[in-house]
Amino acid sequence: MGSLNKSHHEGTGGVVIFNGELILLYCDAVQFEVERRGSVKGRLYLTTHRLVFTATPINQNANLKSFTAPFFAMYDLDLGQPVFGANYIKGKVRGEDGSSMSFKMKFNKGGAIELGQAMANAARQAEQNARSTNYQAPPPYTPSATEALYQASNVYQPQYPIGFAMPTQLFNEAPPAGFIYATNAPPPYPGLVTTASMNQPQHGYGQPQQQFNGYSQPGMAGFAPANGFGAPQAGFANAPPAYGQQFEQPPPYAASGDSKKQQ
Repeated sequence: MGSLNKSHHEGTGGVVIFNGELILLYCDAVQFEVERRGSVKGRLYLTTHRLVFTATPINQNANLKSFTAPFFAMYDLDLGQPVFGANYIKGKVRGEDGSSMSFKMKFNKGGAIELGQAMANAARQAEQNARSTNYQAPPPYTPSATEALYQASNVYQPQYPIGFAMPTQLFNEAPPAGFIYATNAPPPYPGLVTTASMNQPQHGYGQPQQQFNGYSQPGMAGFAPANGFGAPQAGFANAPPAYGQQFEQPPPYAASGDSKKQQ
């Protein structure tokens, strides 16, 4: 689910990712806004499982320090191309408490269209991976009281084989060294990383403890249908729909046509 202020390192302002998660794209100087939390400038990460934003610098008293939006929890995504001002992407994400949060990100250095297309492709691939595992729930994970973050190395993988090309010609900056931290917990939701690839050591930063490609059963939690990136716009007409569609199961036998005859 989407979350606030849980994906940053309080001391350095770095980003915190899961064990086994890879960073595919990095973008600096993004203006990020979350409803009722204000707007701040910072760094944007597109990973194999989600979109992550961290404010730069971290203000300890700010309402918005970091923001996370997993692919499967985003919906109502739309791209804006105003005549004056920077292009932007806006949308909504289901929160951990079942509510929703609206967010908006402006790209002052460009790349909104390309990142939006990458997000949409990533969401579609995450859905396919979730389908392949029959939407199995992830294993439970309980962090210990002594568990600490550790600096992760070699997790920036812009050329990771994910089935589509990333716009690295526009997002050619690498995350700053020493600002990426990881936990021992695997991602609690599906992503682009497949079960087969997760069985292999992840480039020197630890072996994932458990398999996790799955999430709640179809149709649970009241997920709204994803509308993709809104109406077709210039340069963005072919974006696939975002992940988060509601997969309804067939009605029970009592709700079929035979039950109507009994009424």
